[in-house]
Amino acid sequence: MKYFVSFCVAIAIAFSISISCNKPAEYDFSQDSIRGLWGSVELYNEFGERAPSFNNVQIVAHISDTILNFSDGTTSVIDTIITTFTNNQGEWVLRSSPRGYYTIEMLKEGFGKNQIFQHHFDTTRADTLPVMYLAQQPQGSIRLDAVNVTNQILDISRTISFVGGRDYRLSTWYFFDTTAQVSNENYAYAYMAGAKNSNGLPSNSMTISKPLDNLRSAGIREEQTVYVRAYVDNYKYTRFLVDSAVWEYPNITGESNVLEFSMPILEIK
Repeated sequence: MKYFVSFCVAIAIAFSISISCNKPAEYDFSQDSIRGLWGSVELYNEFGERAPSFNNVQIVAHISDTILNFSDGTTSVIDTIITTFTNNQGEWVLRSSPRGYYTIEMLKEGFGKNQIFQHHFDTTRADTLPVMYLAQQPQGSIRLDAVNVTNQILDISRTISFVGGRDYRLSTWYFFDTTAQVSNENYAYAYMAGAKNSNGLPSNSMTISKPLDNLRSAGIREEQTVYVRAYVDNYKYTRFLVDSAVWEYPNITGESNVLEFSMPILEIK
């Protein structure tokens, strides 16, 4: 009887181990030890407020890699596209993905897209990418009232207009160039001024001040005429690289008028 009980216990243990080994592994997004690319997305509405769910954001990975053909020593470029979607928490993962340079787009209808440009992945590790944001185009506009230069400081007076009497915030982008056609696609230097709260009022007027050093670093020379145009953006603003040199601003709106000023001579003391 003793041996029979021991035999039954052994069978039960073996059966238990067999079931445990064959049970599908539970997928835990909090762990990034599994090889692959891991990331997350957050969604924001037109007032800069977090959406209740971050699900169903399409993740499209464009992968490019150069392969060496050992038979003849030539190389060839392989392009691959992999797609997945986020869960309710905005989490996504690309497992068993090929090696290469990844340009990853985050897409959801009604939201401006975001993108990670040329991230290299070699398949031997787990890469956790930064949190990316998708936002809806804000409601509002901006007008430039005046620009003045005093003691190498640029003062820009502007008025932001809000809509609907709602309390929300808007960010502001300023673009500078040496042509009156300055815009978010044609500029030498871009400047983010930060968000301003409406406090339920229809507009807000103020003057911002900025040193001219960055304009000089962007190649604008002394005594050149400089033009500036502004746009409003979602409080949760985004911009991304289209390639190694071109930035895109997916949610800016409310294009302002253009004002000009003359770049002052820098006095060396």
